[in-house]
Amino acid sequence: MEKLLLNGEYTLYVTNADDGIMPQTAQDIPAEGIRAVVPGNVELDLMREGLLPDLYKGQNIRLAENLERKNFRYVKDFSADEQAFKKARLVFCGVDTFAEYYLNGEKIGESDNALIPFTFDVSGKIKGENRLEVHIRSAVKQAEKYGILPYNVAFSGCYESLNVRKSAASYGWDILPRAVSAGIWKDVYLESIPENEITDYYISTCRAEKDVAVLVLSVNATINKAYFGKCTLKFTAKCKDSEISAEYPFAFNALTVYPYIRQPKLWYPAGSGAADLYDCRIAIVSGGEIIAEKSFRYGVRKIDVLFGEKIGADGDFHFVVNGETVRVRGADHTPIDVYHSKDREKTAEVVENIAELNANLVRIWGGGVYE
Repeated sequence: MEKLLLNGEYTLYVTNADDGIMPQTAQDIPAEGIRAVVPGNVELDLMREGLLPDLYKGQNIRLAENLERKNFRYVKDFSADEQAFKKARLVFCGVDTFAEYYLNGEKIGESDNALIPFTFDVSGKIKGENRLEVHIRSAVKQAEKYGILPYNVAFSGCYESLNVRKSAASYGWDILPRAVSAGIWKDVYLESIPENEITDYYISTCRAEKDVAVLVLSVNATINKAYFGKCTLKFTAKCKDSEISAEYPFAFNALTVYPYIRQPKLWYPAGSGAADLYDCRIAIVSGGEIIAEKSFRYGVRKIDVLFGEKIGADGDFHFVVNGETVRVRGADHTPIDVYHSKDREKTAEVVENIAELNANLVRIWGGGVYE
């Protein structure tokens, strides 16, 4: 599979949401556009170009609020191997929020959710030289198109957040300032589409004991019809001296199986045991040839939350991991940065700090982004 990363430099244009005219603001945004960096946020680009002050100082972030009702256009020219990407897709891992996508002047799709990736088939559309455009509409203006039902209540009166799939905290919270941002905040890439491909998989643990672990593995694939009835699904997993290999007939494009591991290496949270991980591989095999495969790491564990009807000191609420009660030492993970394109720079440090706190459970706060 060929892959071309389309991060890096773009040209960013800013227009008024109502009339499409380039705004004349205090920032004096040039009509010819400015240099932007992807992954990023529009405010960070304006700050980098000296059109906004340091938004992390004092009340400066309030100066960016006039951008809430603007539209934005990202433009990137790129070269590609036309033959290698004859059958291909463009993948946007995160765009905030309402966007239209154009390749070489042709609209290829839309998105309306900043929290999930969007994929667009561009087979037959890639040339030697290409222009990619992403038009992002004002999330605040877009929210005005939706009605608010009775009893729908928004935090701090930010009703414009209720029908928009982006970080709720960006509208202002008690832990960070208002920053209704926009931008291509995650990776963008072009990849070829193989003839045979594992498109999705899901794995979980049904049973985890010291002598045996039972897993459930579901696999979806796109397979050339010529291979139907001639394929085998092979699952392998290895952790230290624990290793399994299992094969199953793969007669269609989907299958769920239940592999088991004797004397498994179980995963435990910090302070309760080793956090062992298996190196796993799923392969679809036909005639001894691997036609599609995926690799990943997985911790074999079974976690239960047990509780009774009583509350208070006499109540019962506890976590059981692999059959053993674990005392929880928890932490609450809130947004790392008001501009989520910067999360990746700080995540490792945050995880290290949590471990240093001796915490063994982390709650992902619900007002941010998926993590």
